Amino acid sequence: RAALCPVIVAPGFEVDEVPRAGEDEPLKAYAAGSRWNQLGDHLFHDLKSNPVGSLMLIDMLGLFFSARLIGKTFVRAQYESIKTRAQGWFSRRVATQTPVDRTEDADGEPARLPKGFTPAEQATIVEKGLRAIGLTRNFGRFIVLCGHGSTSDNNPYFAAYNCGACGGGHGDPNARVFAAMGNQPHVRRTLQENGLNIPDDTWFLAAKHNTATDQVTFYDVQDIPTSHADDLVRLTEDLEEAGRHQALERCHRIPRAPTDISLQAAVDHMFSRTVDWVNVRPEWGLSSNAAFILGRRMLTKGLDLGGRVFLHSYNPDTDTEGAFLEALMNAPLVV
Repeated sequence: RAALCPVIVAPGFEVDEVPRAGEDEPLKAYAAGSRWNQLGDHLFHDLKSNPVGSLMLIDMLGLFFSARLIGKTFVRAQYESIKTRAQGWFSRRVATQTPVDRTEDADGEPARLPKGFTPAEQATIVEKGLRAIGLTRNFGRFIVLCGHGSTSDNNPYFAAYNCGACGGGHGDPNARVFAAMGNQPHVRRTLQENGLNIPDDTWFLAAKHNTATDQVTFYDVQDIPTSHADDLVRLTEDLEEAGRHQALERCHRIPRAPTDISLQAAVDHMFSRTVDWVNVRPEWGLSSNAAFILGRRMLTKGLDLGGRVFLHSYNPDTDTEGAFLEALMNAPLVV
């Protein structure tokens, strides 16, 4: 269990991530791989802590760890690629989903926190989320809910590069839950009754932005209608192109990073920083943040703010009492 909300807010709901239907065999393989992995970890630590076993461990695994040391130090990207492939042989990925409908525990007793959301709660959350950022018309084919997180190796400050307002958590689970609620037919009907008309061909899509490599990963793509396949391809290509330009821009801001390089070289450099086990600053995170601007994005259109400003979409015309403004200010003020 993890609290994925601003630290000044107490979690109000509980949501589980569960395997999708038809994932029995991958789930069994994943469980078996996890058991073997845990056995290996326990055995390794037990031998390392034993006075006699530690001497044997050096003789048995010294060469292996020497190769690991050389790889992680001198050929980081290649070593990471080989390690990822090797992990794929021993561990199977399991397709999951995040059910959002209200359920009860197996014994019929209510959970400590409500598990899932009622239909009314789902519609309220989606409506408030859209109205808070002023997204009430001109909907596109996709509404992308993009959480963010970072990657780094051997970094004591790792959590600082994730969501600071949420105490170092990642935002992708929240994005998956919001998207799942937004795609519910009964939620769409309720929103329409409340004057928020979302076209039938608009799809809520959950994603995660890796702020160290500027790569965007989509979730639950199995559920995307086939009619949106071409749109997803174009969106993916556009985000990859934007990520390449963003990587080059980051290289110009990070000390001792190469600047006179191609877009792809910039991407490769930013990735190499995430697997460098001596680099505690793979990215700058929010350390250079100086301000945040709440308003319509037309206010800052065309401005180069140097990546130092939070940009929160906000439409004051839909917030006559200032409730949305207060909610939007909470998390940035914590950061």
